[in-house]
Amino acid sequence: METPAPAAAPSPSGRLGSSRTAADRRLIADPGRRLARSGIVLAHLLAVGPRPERWSQPGFAREVERIRWHLEPIRSRALLARSFARESFHLRAAPDAGATLAATPAAVAYAIRWLELAEGRSARPTPAPGRAGGG
Repeated sequence: METPAPAAAPSPSGRLGSSRTAADRRLIADPGRRLARSGIVLAHLLAVGPRPERWSQPGFAREVERIRWHLEPIRSRALLARSFARESFHLRAAPDAGATLAATPAAVAYAIRWLELAEGRSARPTPAPGRAGGG
């Protein structure tokens, strides 16, 4: 007797039969991994570009700064990943870190904080993307 195939599991978006790969699902499930990838993409965009046009909009930069202000007390990557996991924006974001960074100020703010913590900086001065002198 043949065993029936298991039913398709819902994707993180709630859709059945998602075309997401196993790597995409791991990335979504692991906020630390997602932040690490976003940090790499952000560092590359800041170093060589091209930067998403949306970053040059004043409202986007203000929102990044506002979120960074709230993230400033976080002193470790583990705590930052936990905070990121509680945020709802990343559940709607694409597994592609570049697309997410272009779309959400929160993703940019978390990626900046991730990089700051890697450098041992407890706070700023990295200007928000799109601002003169820093991105």
